Amino acid sequence: MALFQCILAVFVAAGVAVQPEAPVRRHREQVAAPDCSTNLAFDLNGAVWKGRCFTLDDCRNSCTGGCKAFNWWPKKGGCRHYNSLSYTTRETNDWSTIGGTPDCELNVTGPTDCGTCSPCQTPPPPATEWCGNGITNPSSKPDKCCAASCGTCGGSKCGGRPGGKSQCCHSGINDVCTSKDQTGCVIPSVTWTFDPKNSTSHRSNCETVCKEQTGKSCNQEAMNALTDDASVIKAYASAGYTCNSQSLSHNCEPNNCVSWGAPYLHNSHMGSGAAGICFGGTPSNGANRVANCGQSPVDGWHRRLCACR
Repeated sequence: MALFQCILAVFVAAGVAVQPEAPVRRHREQVAAPDCSTNLAFDLNGAVWKGRCFTLDDCRNSCTGGCKAFNWWPKKGGCRHYNSLSYTTRETNDWSTIGGTPDCELNVTGPTDCGTCSPCQTPPPPATEWCGNGITNPSSKPDKCCAASCGTCGGSKCGGRPGGKSQCCHSGINDVCTSKDQTGCVIPSVTWTFDPKNSTSHRSNCETVCKEQTGKSCNQEAMNALTDDASVIKAYASAGYTCNSQSLSHNCEPNNCVSWGAPYLHNSHMGSGAAGICFGGTPSNGANRVANCGQSPVDGWHRRLCACR
């Protein structure tokens, strides 16, 4: 070892560049910004109350210098800064409390109390379809709902987009959506079922059928996706019913398909109860389109096929 060091010293003294056996490469990996918390208030002596009517960006971006963390409340835009990370936390499950370090990512509307703050930000109207306030990626994991602020749902460097990993990355989205307004969640799968009541004394619409059979709501988007006989027959099969033909019976045409609750089964043509004639209209044919979720059949002989989510 001593001999090697002496030889090395000679080369260095002679001005010869000495290279290690193999190049050493250092890579700086991109670290995604952390996600802001949404239900944790921070408690710390010396916290600084900045006031009300801040937007999230105003409160977060003004946390500079000695500021290490912040809390922000969407309703009235309350903003508090903390000069240390040694705070304790408490859950605020009855209201939203946004918080984190200044580099955390989240996109939330606020302040929303227009009686307190002017200008104010009004939240988007309630979504009528799942992920109605967010975005999906039709070509990759289309059941994952990302925040609209992400721009693209999933893909390379998703954690660095506004919203962070929990709102923009497929790998960070695992919880099932519980409301149509929610983002950063998995869109519930569709369950197909048909009205099981073999009685002429009731007329159940799909909202009722879905609630009674699955505990879910009728999904009009999935109903509207029944664009031809093959898609309707496939939906019947998913519900556990076998159509006895590769095409539907269109005897509700020309004018009765919607009022009869198409697509539907008919009590007098159900065979064994698990196979028989499947009825429906031509979805693109005017009044013969698929009935909406709230349509009750004209009488109890007709039993609706329903998409539940």
